[in-house]
Amino acid sequence: VGNRTLDVAREAMTGNDKDVDARKAALVGPALRLAEVKDKFVPEGQTDAFVVPPTSTVLGVSRGRDWPRYILSTAQEDGVQSLYVLVQPDAKTPFKLQTTGSMQAGASVPALPGLADGVESVAVDAGAGLVASPQKVLDAYSAALAYPTKSRTSSVVNLEDAFAKGILASSADAADALGKLGTFKRTHADFADDTLAFKLADGGVLVFAQFGRRDLLEPTAKAKELVLSSTLAKLAGRSKVTDHVQLD
Repeated sequence: VGNRTLDVAREAMTGNDKDVDARKAALVGPALRLAEVKDKFVPEGQTDAFVVPPTSTVLGVSRGRDWPRYILSTAQEDGVQSLYVLVQPDAKTPFKLQTTGSMQAGASVPALPGLADGVESVAVDAGAGLVASPQKVLDAYSAALAYPTKSRTSSVVNLEDAFAKGILASSADAADALGKLGTFKRTHADFADDTLAFKLADGGVLVFAQFGRRDLLEPTAKAKELVLSSTLAKLAGRSKVTDHVQLD
């Protein structure tokens, strides 16, 4: 079931980009959102990072007989390990690809319960037995990634991962590039309705969340207009900014 679901998802993503029905039949939530914007956000000549390998290994299946039901799986392609969440909302609907994520170098997934035991889905706002609820951690993480930011000290997150370092570095670079000619602001927010959390064998949780990023550029009084790079112009739909531009 897992491999068949990923096969259908792969066909939907590599087929006609205008085949909306095929995408919605194979993808949902974060995966569908990624597929719908991949052409806009992947520069010409760059390999699309949103690729589903041909075979996968099941890590866990949801516990119980309630709906929705989930399959957690993993696969490796070109040395990159990815995680997938497949979801079946009800008995009449086939499984769909809900979440896909490439793992950072050196990252690992703590042990999940055995396949026969099943994996328990937990509420993202529940913090019993945890240092903090998954939602609190996500809120703290998004706040820490903001630019400009007040304080990045937090008891529930650290910013030593490659993704966070990259975001903070690019924010500083963007602000430096504008100098006194413009201001730069960056915020993040998770798509809360699509966030999933599963209990691990040690009592912790494995959380899948997708963030949206919003960049705001605005010229100062010292600049009549800002000329955007070709990549930013493609995202913004215009090459010059005289008031402000918001990039989501």
